[in-house]
Amino acid sequence: MNWGIIFFLWFGVIGAVCLFSGYSMKTKRQIKIGWFIGRDVQAEKCRDIPGFIDAVYPKIMTLGTIATVGAVLMILLEVFEVTELVQLVLMIVILIYYGWFNHHVKKATKQYLD
Repeated sequence: MNWGIIFFLWFGVIGAVCLFSGYSMKTKRQIKIGWFIGRDVQAEKCRDIPGFIDAVYPKIMTLGTIATVGAVLMILLEVFEVTELVQLVLMIVILIYYGWFNHHVKKATKQYLD
């Protein structure tokens, strides 16, 4: 069994969930506690939920797009046996953006929700 493909499928699932969550947040104008923000945040006591959604929405959609497209590219590269260096670079790009995304979500949580 090739664990690389399973790992990249996991990226694809995370990307799809991000795209769905971003779309759901934007259309319903409510956030899901526990997915992008900690479970210790109480929705009733949040200061500015629409401001949080507006600040985080583009980042969630970008993360979802990068993870989904990256996963598809990684699987294609795995199937066509492209060098491991290209796969490693794609994986690093996804992980760096995830770290950047996580930093900005924490910053937006402090600014809009706490």
